[in-house]
Amino acid sequence: MGNSPSPGGPPARLVGSQLVGTVSRFAVPEKALLALEPLLALQNAVGGAAGSMGRSSDAILRILAAVRERLGMDIAFIAEHVDDTSIVRFIDTGDPATARPGELISLVPMGGDGRENAVVVHEADIGVYVRLPIRFSDGELYGSLCGLSRTAGDPIGERDLNFLELLSQLVAETLESGHLRRKELATSRQMIMAIIDRGGMTMAFQPIVDMSTLDVVGLEALARIETDPPVPPNEWFDRAAAVGLDVELELIAVRLALSNLWALPAGMFLSVNLSPNVIVAPGFSAAMEAVRLDRVVIELTEHARVRDYEAIDAVLGPLRRRGLRLAIDDAGAGFSNMLHILKLQPDVIKLDINLTRDVDTDRVRRALAGSLVAFAIQTDATIVAEGIETEGEFGALRSLGVTWGQGYLLGRPGTLEADERANVPQAATSSEPAPESAPAH
Repeated sequence: MGNSPSPGGPPARLVGSQLVGTVSRFAVPEKALLALEPLLALQNAVGGAAGSMGRSSDAILRILAAVRERLGMDIAFIAEHVDDTSIVRFIDTGDPATARPGELISLVPMGGDGRENAVVVHEADIGVYVRLPIRFSDGELYGSLCGLSRTAGDPIGERDLNFLELLSQLVAETLESGHLRRKELATSRQMIMAIIDRGGMTMAFQPIVDMSTLDVVGLEALARIETDPPVPPNEWFDRAAAVGLDVELELIAVRLALSNLWALPAGMFLSVNLSPNVIVAPGFSAAMEAVRLDRVVIELTEHARVRDYEAIDAVLGPLRRRGLRLAIDDAGAGFSNMLHILKLQPDVIKLDINLTRDVDTDRVRRALAGSLVAFAIQTDATIVAEGIETEGEFGALRSLGVTWGQGYLLGRPGTLEADERANVPQAATSSEPAPESAPAH
């Protein structure tokens, strides 16, 4: 520790359970940087660790080790302030066996207005205790960078506090992105729970059309979630997956979509999107119990690799024997979708919109679409082309032998009543703007 006295008056003293007297927060002079040799290496370590929580944790532990060694402390730790509680998140004692992050702090006082300021305590019962606030770029107080020594040593001087101030800034920079992400997830979870508990989801339906006759053969259910500010529904499903509520939200969408099945004209099917993890969830089979499965198509939407195809097949097998049809969405978009086709042998293969786009002018897209049509013919599957928007695309796909089509040219999403009355040529010339909607997962 430095030998210069702490500025701003005598160091704070512990009186009962209260801290009295604080050391002012320091403005760090540029010349202080020259005297802090370890700082550059630490800063580089923090910068390189920003993309990984594990590497960020390592960088923070190195910072704590520097605090402990520089000041001769027995313990250095970082405490997060949560309401009126402070919780140790990172700790360095020089002995990993004694470092137990997550414990509540009872050793030293952490509450009160003192959280906002730098504090130094020299007390016979404690030894030396120092605390500096950790503050994010928007001014939010995250917690404190602390050091504790069981024995009284030299006074903590200005250079020591300048050193700690810089390290607290490094800690803040390292923690901020992850902290903000956790706050975003907590907010998302609250909003998704509100959707689950109180509703707020409706359904739109987009026609799937026979390419030869222009008859509407089915409807794809699309979820709409009304929020303020507006958020695209597919983003809500992504957020739900990030906080572990994807199964609940998707099952609500499935039940809502299937509740409209009775209103469809005879012979028309309803297509509903599902992720693989929802298919194997207990609530899925229950949702399908009282449904006319010969009028339902389940679209597997996940782009990631499925870990257990046998588990999915074990659930879908009995349902498919009762008439349920399985579709693989976004065929041609990547390896995982093609693997879905090989492993699950779907009844319907849906060409990805990026394969449909400009298929009339791009010979590579046309060749790949043609190969998937040939594959479907040989495996007794039906091909659906998504995202048809021009007469040229429609003509090229029909000439390739695509059975069914879907897209704004053939019909935009709308209410079920509007789709029942829809005349396909009229829908093809509609100028209605595209609604923000997503598949009914």
